[in-house]
Amino acid sequence: MESMRGMSNLEHIWVLMDVDSPLQSGRFFAANELKAMLAHLVLNYDVKLENEGVRPSDMWFMANCIPNRTAEVLFRRRQD
Repeated sequence: MESMRGMSNLEHIWVLMDVDSPLQSGRFFAANELKAMLAHLVLNYDVKLENEGVRPSDMWFMANCIPNRTAEVLFRRRQD
């Protein structure tokens, strides 16, 4: 059940956020928009990394590991 609400679920670590705020309803809309955009990409485009089979190295910013911002992702519209 948890995986169904993962993107918009409030957890105990977000105690500083006002749960009754009118802005909170926007998180559900934003989560659904992101899912719709990802579904569109998966259905209509072929996606691959520039160097196929090689994952770009991660970048570290202080104690945070982030994806490589300079890696290139190639998109090609699928031919039906």
